[in-house]
Amino acid sequence: EWADASVPAGQSSQNLDIRNIPDRPTRITSTEKYPWSAVGMLTVNPDASDGNVGRCSGVVIEDNHVLTAAHCVYNGSKNRFETNSSQSGKTRFYPGYNAGDEEDEEYEYFVVDHIQVYKNYVSYDTPPLGTPLLPTYDIAVLTFEEEIGSQTGEFGYTTSPSGNDRYSDPAHATGYPVKSKSDYVPVERAQMEVPVSGKGT
Repeated sequence: EWADASVPAGQSSQNLDIRNIPDRPTRITSTEKYPWSAVGMLTVNPDASDGNVGRCSGVVIEDNHVLTAAHCVYNGSKNRFETNSSQSGKTRFYPGYNAGDEEDEEYEYFVVDHIQVYKNYVSYDTPPLGTPLLPTYDIAVLTFEEEIGSQTGEFGYTTSPSGNDRYSDPAHATGYPVKSKSDYVPVERAQMEVPVSGKGT
């Protein structure tokens, strides 16, 4: 299966050449432009009374679908999704979020309507802390009522057979790494372009 990438109305693709992207972590500041506009920050359980709000990255792959990691939205140790039924407690997606002095609420966000994860991920017993999760199943698709892609653009998606070069070639990942765990992150909640090796990533 596949879906084409698309550029939001009024913008043109930047036709990025990976050879011109620095081979080091780089902060993205033009997050209002495609393709960076289609990358966003997720806040999970935003009304947590203990202040334990989770943050992750997601990417728009279709008009009302966002791809993220399953561990961002599903808590294996508690066997539940990390959200609640109240409108304020549902997972939010902030496309093109750009950290600064602004509060999250000043950015437009979309509330997740439905979450899907692999059955094999849900049934997988959570390993001890520090043990790598099964990356094969660590995928979630978030569905929204609004058509986000028409505003942000879409990356689309495709499948490739094993042995395809895309599984071994160098690549770049864009998202919101945690500052406390990444020395190269200048400020919390900054969108970063990070070079990664292939090998299944």
